[in-house]
Amino acid sequence: MHKFPVRTALGIALALVSAACDDSVPASPTAPTDQPVSVTAIDVGEPVRLVGPDELGDPDTHGVDGVGMGDVTLKATMPEPTSPVDGAQIRDVRVTLVTLNASAEFLDDVVPFAYRFELSDALMNVVHTGMAEQGADTTSYPVPLGLEHDHVYSWRVRAVLDGHNGPWSDSVTFRTPRASISPPVPRRPADGATDVWPVVLEVTNGRVSGRVGAIVMTFEVAADPAFGSLVASVRKAAGSERTSVRLEADLLEAEGTYHWQVIAGDDMGTSSDYSVSSSFTVSRATIAPPNPVQPANGAANVRAPVILLVENGTTRGPVGNVTMTFEIATDPAFGTIIETITQAAGRHAAGVVVQSAAQTSVQTTVELDVLTTYYWRVTARDRRGNASEPSEASFTTADATLDEIDPSQVTWLHPDSGDPNVVAGWPATSMITNITIDDTRPGGGICIWHTKANSWPGAPSKIGHPDLAGNPWIFAMVNGRWYAGTYEWLTPGEICKLNVPPGGCGPGCGHDRPSRELGPHVRVPPLDHTWVPRTGDLIGFMVSTMARHGPEGPLRERSNIVLRTWP
Repeated sequence: MHKFPVRTALGIALALVSAACDDSVPASPTAPTDQPVSVTAIDVGEPVRLVGPDELGDPDTHGVDGVGMGDVTLKATMPEPTSPVDGAQIRDVRVTLVTLNASAEFLDDVVPFAYRFELSDALMNVVHTGMAEQGADTTSYPVPLGLEHDHVYSWRVRAVLDGHNGPWSDSVTFRTPRASISPPVPRRPADGATDVWPVVLEVTNGRVSGRVGAIVMTFEVAADPAFGSLVASVRKAAGSERTSVRLEADLLEAEGTYHWQVIAGDDMGTSSDYSVSSSFTVSRATIAPPNPVQPANGAANVRAPVILLVENGTTRGPVGNVTMTFEIATDPAFGTIIETITQAAGRHAAGVVVQSAAQTSVQTTVELDVLTTYYWRVTARDRRGNASEPSEASFTTADATLDEIDPSQVTWLHPDSGDPNVVAGWPATSMITNITIDDTRPGGGICIWHTKANSWPGAPSKIGHPDLAGNPWIFAMVNGRWYAGTYEWLTPGEICKLNVPPGGCGPGCGHDRPSRELGPHVRVPPLDHTWVPRTGDLIGFMVSTMARHGPEGPLRERSNIVLRTWP
């Protein structure tokens, strides 16, 4: 049987399929008038003709977007999809569609078709169409877009030639994979690392594929490589590229070897596999001795209150919460320890201005002798028994009666009657041990602790109060000269005066003014309503027996004069 060359056969096929869409097409093609051809001399099998919708079933079976089988104008077989088909789950959201090639009907020659691939979602909405040139036996088409995870898709394919369409293949389905998270990758410490401290575990986050929720990394630390005995399980929200956690000292043993691994998961049920496991060995636990700061070693004229202040020693390895033990002795061998005070590292005695977490301070509570040398040391330790070597220092106390301002250089504004300088000559029988100034909060005030607060007796005063023991004094330098005045009354044992007592005391009293405005309390120029202490001013304090309206109490005594910086 004679065969047309492919080009000639295709030309005849296309000429015929362009005829009217019914079964009345002539049995043989009409030869060109300039080159008569005898149709009977050519064996082309059954006549090439337009395929009507009634021969391929329901025209809406494969209709998409209003296009049914009525657009078939090419006499070709249906391609046969081969991959992915039958609901198979693919491994990636990037898919390549593969089909067996179609063939031209009534021709044995291979026709170089192109193929139109059509991809639809589960609701048969077309999400993508594309063309591919014909391969040898099969034709592949890589879909150039990422698909949704965990979705069912369908696809079909048809042969196309010079704008004419063959019949669509059957639709086949496949499912995309669920969202996935790749295992995290350990970064540090390196596997097998030794002398590790601090222990910071860090991973590179695993690659995320698909729609995932908020990812959390779970770091697991165990004493054995099988992770049968976990010592820590720490959850941490994933960082942008890396995630790290720092292990607390209390979880680890000095010089212990540990194994760790990490798993990632989101709040939608997607999780990774575990990372590869790694190991590390912890450093020894060491605490350096604290460094004495105040009083400096060998300091003289140290006044009460005695504040002992140290720089905390550095730590390395799994050291737990550190406490400082302060010891004060009368001899350098610490054979006679007169006081022991324990303070958490980084904490301070009440009223201490220094608030650095790298320092620790305490205030002595025992009464120290004047002009006496004392020895003090500090040892740092944690609850596991790790301890530093003790630091050691000494100081010598000052004379309790030593004033920090020369009384003869002060203008005394009280008593209001008699010789105002008489108080300067009163003996300093009491020693100030502490001063706190808190005038920033409601009810705050000034407190002056001194050794005779509970010794000076009370007595009726000229103002009508039945039981008063003394007055607190304020010292301020105005225009280059020191002035002193009382600003309140004290009952026996009283050390603090609030700036505004409950209910106040009526108009013009002065007590209803904050303690920062001490002038309205003193009320004698230049320490009157025009004077207000400023932050950073050097202010003096003293306590005496009753002196405001003249020497009227049973005693004539005072404390020493102490200077403080106004907060």
